[in-house]
Amino acid sequence: MRDGLKNVLEDQDTNPDAPQTDFTNSARSLLNTLEELVSDALGADPSKAVAAEASLRSWPTERMVTALTSTVVSAQTLSHIGLGPGWKDSIRAAAVCHTAFPSARLQEMLKQPDPDTQELLMERARRLQDDGLLRQMHASPATSPKVRERLENLIVETLTAQAGQKGPTEERFSDDKVDSISEAENTQDNPSRETIFQRLNKMTVAGKVRAALFGSKEERMILVKSMNRIIAGAVLTSPKTSDTEVELISQMRNVHLDVLTTIAITPAWSRKRTIALNLIRNPRTPVALSLRLLKQITSRDMQFVARDRGIPEVIRRTATRAVLAAKKRE
Repeated sequence: MRDGLKNVLEDQDTNPDAPQTDFTNSARSLLNTLEELVSDALGADPSKAVAAEASLRSWPTERMVTALTSTVVSAQTLSHIGLGPGWKDSIRAAAVCHTAFPSARLQEMLKQPDPDTQELLMERARRLQDDGLLRQMHASPATSPKVRERLENLIVETLTAQAGQKGPTEERFSDDKVDSISEAENTQDNPSRETIFQRLNKMTVAGKVRAALFGSKEERMILVKSMNRIIAGAVLTSPKTSDTEVELISQMRNVHLDVLTTIAITPAWSRKRTIALNLIRNPRTPVALSLRLLKQITSRDMQFVARDRGIPEVIRRTATRAVLAAKKRE
């Protein structure tokens, strides 16, 4: 299965004559024939459906792949071929790895534990550089432990490449990276504390990304303060990061701006009153985002914000106006 997928995808990547964008008359005619046969195969006439399916199955592999890699092939045709049993690996790959393959069908495939389907999904994620699909597969209970391990390697590999391009790759972590919030989680007499700092400092970029995604809570609370936004951001995308941890992170004043921004624009987090209030009180949060978050807090919180001298004046003025308006309505 894997070799078949690899061959067809490499052919599509390296063949300059592949009909991905070049539509000749013959290619259009070929696609039209394919679409008509699929329509008949899915139609209400049983005899016509059987004949159409038989005709489809008789197509040479190269001919079918050529039609499926066109830019205007329908979602119906991609679904029928991609999900149909008995097709050759290269044919299924051409359908499932197409950018127009329906997302609803991908969700169905995520629930299937068979190795062939999981291999197809991984190849699609690789070819289209779909990090979201990799993460969905990793979270799916249908994914086998072996495949999940491969997924983790792919996710780490992708983020490591980004980390090398978009931020510092060398930095040292020490106690000055940990503020009072995380210190509350780690008492001073914790004998493993120094060991964790030493371990993080010895890690490669890939190791830090892996720890940010799949490491311990203490590792994540340190790595979220990384000045490399990819490493820090990986903590927020970790399947192990809880809302309680995000609540702690939203108070931190020594994290990358992108970390606070991500929390602020993620509804599942910003709609929580405590997180919204933490971000508003955090001077690192962009003012525009803090103003938007005011609607998530209570009237009592608004009064507190209006009096807090540590908050930017424009936010305090807006909160004051909201408090006065609320009193007038009473």
